[in-house]
Amino acid sequence: MADETATVIVCNMCSDSIAKYTCPRCNVRYCSVDCYRSRSHLECSELFYQKCVMESLGATSAGDDQRLRMAEMLKNFEREQCDDDEPPDLAERLSGIDLDGDPEKVLGVLTSDELKQFEAVLENESLRSDIIELWDPWWCKQQPRMVEELSETTSTQIPLLLKDTEDLGRLLKTKTPSDSIAYGIVNTLYGYAYVTRLYNGNHLNMPFESCASLLDVSMSLNKKQFQDVATALGSCISCLQNSDQNLFISQEHSIAVVEDVVKILKGPKASSPLLYTLAALSDCRHLFQSSYKMLKNEKKRPEQQKQLRVFYGVRKKLEFYISWVKSCGTVLQKLVPMMELEFCSLSTDFLQMKTEREQIETLLKQRKAKQDRHLIEEI
Repeated sequence: MADETATVIVCNMCSDSIAKYTCPRCNVRYCSVDCYRSRSHLECSELFYQKCVMESLGATSAGDDQRLRMAEMLKNFEREQCDDDEPPDLAERLSGIDLDGDPEKVLGVLTSDELKQFEAVLENESLRSDIIELWDPWWCKQQPRMVEELSETTSTQIPLLLKDTEDLGRLLKTKTPSDSIAYGIVNTLYGYAYVTRLYNGNHLNMPFESCASLLDVSMSLNKKQFQDVATALGSCISCLQNSDQNLFISQEHSIAVVEDVVKILKGPKASSPLLYTLAALSDCRHLFQSSYKMLKNEKKRPEQQKQLRVFYGVRKKLEFYISWVKSCGTVLQKLVPMMELEFCSLSTDFLQMKTEREQIETLLKQRKAKQDRHLIEEI
């Protein structure tokens, strides 16, 4: 009796029952199938069943008909998987979305691959010009129509001039206007030309965004004064360099806008040299007036109250600029030669810097290639 008790072995899995069996793989003792399939023995039992299945499959010989049916089933399965992964047709996804008024929703329905393709097109200037018609600024027209003949304004026509303006004498606190006013107008015209090109002539359709961009570029609208052409233009270019990527395009483009300002200051012809300047300032004033009215009709939060005061102040300043141009605008014509010289100077400096950068990059590539060659020889 004592010998029989000594030989009893308890199940290694549950520790309750007598172990009747031994695992052929790991030699563990167990009492039942449940214990054999228990979590602590799962890895060993899974391998056992897998081996049994593989041996069973290996022993089964499939005929040609079975192989063909199996291949067809696999193809159908792969085809169904591809169909499930593919999104609906783009036209179907875009149905019901305002393509012009809701760009965020348009981008939201694009797949990651479609977004990459779209971004690649935007970065490629030749492809971008094929799908987006670039705006032709009205100040670049050779023979523009007279403003008085226009019944309504389009993006390629000269903007309507502001008619009702106060006399400069009533606006000035002193008898002699400050010389800095002319340079402030130059700074404002640069911002106007840059922003209208940035929004491809659709600046009036996006007044809030356009006004914000103008305030970021033209510090004269933020009560800053300038004493010469170089600082008035340099301030705009510097603001663009320090701005976010949504505003800055390139240094070359920033310099090219100086030529736009020259064309605006020159006007369409000698008999009406101030027409373009008055039109640009009037359009700029209309932009801030539209934003002011839209914001005034909304429920205003504290930050909107502040923005409302800013828009009102800028609008009044632009009205003052228009009155000044009507009275003293010939002063701007004297700035044209200096503007042209500044444009040449900026262009020359940029080309020289670009050439030097390319030379440095070439030298660095040559040095790297030489180092790589030496490294290969040593190896």
